Parts: sequence; structure tokens; C-alpha cells
Amino acid sequence: VEFGGARTMGTFLEQELGDDYRAIALTGYAVWVDWPGVAQGQLPLPSETNEVEYLLHSEIGRDVLFVDLAFGGTSSPFLAEDTAYVLNDGILVPATHWDALIHLEVSPAMSSLLW
Repeated sequence: VEFGGARTMGTFLEQELGDDYRAIALTGYAVWVDWPGVAQGQLPLPSETNEVEYLLHSEIGRDVLFVDLAFGGTSSPFLAEDTAYVLNDGILVPATHWDALIHLEVSPAMSSLLW
């Protein structure tokens, strides 16, 4: 997979590990960024009913969630396996890109050593 013309770390890991590789997305509801020139402060809160971050916040509302996108053991998964959702500013079917996701209710800005 390429992202902006560059191959992602996940692409290298998947090539090396094959079937042993598992892709895990990281999402957050209340997210702060401290990256001068890119973004600083709190990002807008997800508010659309088809946003994964909004759904996890409004319908489950836990501090940390691990979401298995393989849907093992259920006939009616929380995120439908054939439905496109907004996730990290893209519209996609989560289970076609990741095996699982980690959702943080609050993700504070980092404390950079560079600025």
C-alpha cells in the first residue's frame, strides 16, 4: 500500500511476516495534536453518525476499546463488515484494511523533545 507515494511500514511488515502480520488501526475521539506547521490543539470532535470514532464514543463510551474486526463469535457485529464508514478522514470498510482497531476516548498531545 502506498500513502502519498511512499510505502507504509505495514506494507513492509506484511511482506516480511506474511500471514503472521496483523494490521491494527489507532483511532481517538477527543484528539490533541502538537505538531508545529501541521496541527496544534484539539482536533474537531467527530460528530457524524457514520464516523467510527463518533459511534464508539456515543454508543459504547469506554476510555479504551479493542475492536476485533474479524467479528469472531457474533452474528451481528457493531461495525457491519460490508459497510463503509468514515475513519481517520477517509471513507472505507474498516475490516478490509485492518484486523482490529484500538480506540482511545481521549488522546492527549505528545510532549515532543524537539519543541
